[in-house]
Parts: sequence; structure tokens; C-alpha cells
Amino acid sequence: QEWDRKYNVDFYIKAQKGYIGIQVKPITYKQTPEIHNWLNWLRDSHKKFEKEIGGKVFVVFSVKDENGRKLIYNKEIISEIKQAIIDFGGPVEE
Repeated sequence: QEWDRKYNVDFYIKAQKGYIGIQVKPITYKQTPEIHNWLNWLRDSHKKFEKEIGGKVFVVFSVKDENGRKLIYNKEIISEIKQAIIDFGGPVEE
């Protein structure tokens, strides 16, 4: 909760050499052309996270399908998150 307010990070994955932050933003299909505006708005707080906490933050945009199920709109982000976990030394086993 503290990281959400301070860094706009909803979830995190602890890696060997830092943290992978994940911000989930629900959007409608009408808002998809405005994704760059969301990313610009979040950029400063995510840079602060990267500097103060160490790691990288990703924004996952979620949309609802015709049945109301939540889906990841920017599916390419999944492979980017996986690569960041590897780049930061792999996940921490607890």
C-alpha cells in the first residue's frame, strides 16, 4: 500500500538484485489511444522507485472482454517482465 501511494506500484516481485514493480491500470478500449498519456503520468514515480528501491516498474493495462473477464491489453509486457526478472538475477525463493 505504501509503494502504491509513493511509487504507483501495486505488486512487486523480489529478485536477487532488486524488485520488479507492477502497476495495473484498468482501461476501456476507448482509452487505448491514450496509453502514452498514462505512461507519461506514471514515469516520474516509477523513476523514483527505480532510484530509491532498485529495480524496474512495468505498467499492465487491463481491459474487460465481452463476458466481463479481465484481460491484459498489452500482452507483450509479460515477456518484458520475465526478462527483467532474469536480468535482476532471478526470483528470490522464500
